[in-house]
Amino acid sequence: MKMFWSGVAAVLLLIPASARADQADRMERRGDRMERQGERMEKQGERREHRGERLEKRGEALEQRNANAHAATPATPANPGVTPATPASPAQ
Repeated sequence: MKMFWSGVAAVLLLIPASARADQADRMERRGDRMERQGERMEKQGERREHRGERLEKRGEALEQRNANAHAATPATPANPGVTPATPASPAQ
């Protein structure tokens, strides 16, 4: 009977150690998970930053195109800008 009780006592003493080990494993997995989440958030932030830069660049290009379209075009010999007056044909 003494052997039985010493076995029970040994099991009862080992339970807290295994619970601590299990808790340590859970905490380690949680730490790994949090680290991966932080890395994902950092990458997402970088992607958003790059997207914002691209959108700004596109907006600036669009503004430049609109400004160029509304700008006065200089007259050139190939495109004088003003059409010459055509003489009126005599009425018959």
